[in-house]
Amino acid sequence: MPEIYKHSGRVYERPWGYNRSIIYLAKDKSIEFIEIKMERGQASKHHYHRMVTEYFYILSGSARFIIDDTEYNVSEGDFIVVKPMEKHKIVAGSNGVVILAVKIPGSEEDRIFV
Repeated sequence: MPEIYKHSGRVYERPWGYNRSIIYLAKDKSIEFIEIKMERGQASKHHYHRMVTEYFYILSGSARFIIDDTEYNVSEGDFIVVKPMEKHKIVAGSNGVVILAVKIPGSEEDRIFV
């Protein structure tokens, strides 16, 4: 039988300003789906993960991903993978950005700020 999850409407605002909604977190934390909404110029803090691989699909808008000191410009329909130990930061473009992020494993604890 399939697992069906309705969006709970819970939005988590972090101290750095953008909105994150956890869409799904497996009970065993093997995978997590997150919707990220950032307005123009908002940015994540520069960080990395020891074990987590993050997969980002740009639903709308544009952003700059800074990964290990290299900048990548992405826009709607682009897909980017950030592997463990890669230092990264996201900066929203001029119209903001909406991203579907998938984390494997789904660990909120595996975030080390630079």
